Formats: sequence, C-alpha cells, structure tokens
Amino acid sequence: MRQPVSTGARAPHEDDEPAAGPRPYYLLVDGRFRVPICVFVEIEPRRPARAVTIEAAAAGPGEHRCRTGVGPATCLGRHPRHWDRFKEFPSDGHARAAGYLPIEPRYIGPSWESYLAAFRPEGERPAKAQRPV
Repeated sequence: MRQPVSTGARAPHEDDEPAAGPRPYYLLVDGRFRVPICVFVEIEPRRPARAVTIEAAAAGPGEHRCRTGVGPATCLGRHPRHWDRFKEFPSDGHARAAGYLPIEPRYIGPSWESYLAAFRPEGERPAKAQRPV
C-alpha cells in the first residue's frame, strides 16, 4: 500500500493568526476643517456613512497593530476604480506604485465618539481657567 505524499505543509493550529482580508468599516468625512478628514469606524454610526472595506496587510512578527488591525504608521490607499475599497500599504510610495490613492488625513477607530475624543487636528483644548474663590 502506498503512503500519502507529504507536501511539507503543516496543519493549521488555533494559535495561527487568520489571513488578512478585507474588514468592514463605515466611512464618514469630517468637513469642519480646511482639509476634510476621512474617519473609518467599526461601529455603525448614527449619522449617514458609507460602508467600505479595508484590506489590512499581514502583520510581521513583533509588529505593533492597532485594535482595528491597521498599523499606525502605514498608508491607507483607496482603490482607483472602487471608491468603497481601501488597502493598507507600508508607505505612500507603495500605494501610488500599486495605483491606489493615499488617504490623509485619516482616523481609523472603533466609533465616531472615539474619533471626537481622540483626534484633535486643531490642537489640544486649552485648560480651563480656575475661578477665584
């Protein structure tokens, strides 16, 4: 009887990280500033938003990832023909070479409320003055 030929591939384990694939997000545009800010959130907001996908790059060993799965120092590019598809790249140059349009400024996080609390393009809020007693 013949033995099955081994291909050298190992069986998947529970500890293995899932393959990087497109993740669903909601895109909102914050137009309160000179340059509009693209805001990608995981939780569906209570305001009008466009459903989009972001294809995150595979994380290397020891590489820091945000909770959202997109690296904090990477570039996010928009697909040239599909406005609802985005992909993560190591740099703006890599995105342009692949034909994608780099998106900046941008915020990627869990919710619109987290964006309002964390992302302050106008700078830090001034400290409240103490009232004399």
